[in-house]
Amino acid sequence: MLLRAGKYYPAYHGITGGNEARFTCGHYTLLAHAKVAKWYHEEFKGRGRISFKNSGNYFEPNTTFQADIVSAQRGYDFSLGWFNTPVWNTGDYPTSLRETLGDLLPTFTPEESALVKGSCDFFAIDGYTTYYAYGIPDFAACVSNSSYPGYPECAGSQSTDPDGFPIGPASDAGASWLYDTPVGIRRFLKHITTVLFPSVPDIMVSEFGFAEPGEAQLSSLNTILWDLRRSDYYQSYLDNILASIHYDGVNVTGAWGWAIFDNFEWGSGISTRFGLQYVNYTSLERIPKASMFTFLNWFKSHGAVGAGGSGNHSVDGYP
Repeated sequence: MLLRAGKYYPAYHGITGGNEARFTCGHYTLLAHAKVAKWYHEEFKGRGRISFKNSGNYFEPNTTFQADIVSAQRGYDFSLGWFNTPVWNTGDYPTSLRETLGDLLPTFTPEESALVKGSCDFFAIDGYTTYYAYGIPDFAACVSNSSYPGYPECAGSQSTDPDGFPIGPASDAGASWLYDTPVGIRRFLKHITTVLFPSVPDIMVSEFGFAEPGEAQLSSLNTILWDLRRSDYYQSYLDNILASIHYDGVNVTGAWGWAIFDNFEWGSGISTRFGLQYVNYTSLERIPKASMFTFLNWFKSHGAVGAGGSGNHSVDGYP
């Protein structure tokens, strides 16, 4: 149940929901992060590093037409750019957000802008999948009307290529947004660090993973444990993350698979499983699936830390 502001708890400045609440909340979350980062480094004298995780995916323009290229950029602006352009680039929000949202988007004082800029020590991205971006035919009407469907992003995206073929193998229906698109993660890492935010010193893939189709409905443990689509997802994504390091020169310093065992997932509870280990929700017994061995053996064969080697990159499956 959604507890609406103003009815169940006080509404900040009378803001009860919608885009105004969305971007106001994001604004003060970013300021809170920046203040904590400043305190940690300057007063606490912490020896660690601070950042925040980003949820975002790679957008490949559907064609070379300008409308599709603009749509891809807006996809980035309203997900990654919203929080990261102030941190890594200008100290302020992307121009597309400012032009589209107007007074709905809070402003930074000069002091706040200086505080936010540079407040992250590395970039963290939950990069699960890829979309094709396309321009919507009524773009001008969308960006000028806050009641228009699709506002404020006003950008189209889909999980099929320009010929209508699926962009990759589909995940479970409970994660209908997720397709196995390994080349996308390589392109995404390069795009983030060379185009979107070139001042990023290093980047971590803070989540990536796959929900085996229909797994939660299976009754045969022998069938469940052979999660071949998930195994292929991890193998191919790890290969492409490694390629981004060695061929594209991206400074990837960590990769965390979601998840080390089946758990309660956003939006679908226990009806969708992402785990490298099967969990019996009655006894809580955990049994490794084939994907667990794929995941571990990949790192062992590449000499990673924690897997018998001496590499410099961190690896893990969590929670």
